[in-house]
Amino acid sequence: MLAPIIAISGMFTFAWTASVLVTIVDMGLKLPPTRVDLKAITEKYHAAAAKQEQAAAGKKPSTPAGKA
Repeated sequence: MLAPIIAISGMFTFAWTASVLVTIVDMGLKLPPTRVDLKAITEKYHAAAAKQEQAAAGKKPSTPAGKA
């Protein structure tokens, strides 16, 4: 008895979500421009990870290429 209720609830949820998406597209709403530099974040992450790995191994961390 519970399964049909869950199924119908899911169908209504899907229909509502689809209608909201269609409304957003019809209104021509745009996402704001990205203000994050993913390349810089990736470089910082990998540099920190390498430094942490070298510290765990007991080695002196090296500086990234082009940085002093």
